[in-house]
Amino acid sequence: MSSSPQRRPNDPPGPPAPFRKRWDDVGPRQGPLPESVAWGAVSTLMSGLIGFGLPAHLLDRWLGTDWIVLPGLLVGMAVALTVVWFRYGTDRSAARAPGASAEPPREQPREQH
Repeated sequence: MSSSPQRRPNDPPGPPAPFRKRWDDVGPRQGPLPESVAWGAVSTLMSGLIGFGLPAHLLDRWLGTDWIVLPGLLVGMAVALTVVWFRYGTDRSAARAPGASAEPPREQPREQH
């Protein structure tokens, strides 16, 4: 008789079930992983540069000028920084009623009898 529990057919190889942390034991995730947030910010910045810089470069080549690409890159970076600021840099829990205080309510001191 074996003291270790039996493996289910869909269990991946690895340590026995009592020592393995399963996804259903972890519970729901409380927001995205920090790595995904960082990569999301980096990709937003890159897409701003490419999304505005590439059309500006193509417009430069088509018109025969050489100055349009710089404003295109600057506008692209400004737009991307604004998107990153509002998407990742603001506190989402700050959505509260107009006129509400930003500070949490303070606990009232208890009266002693």
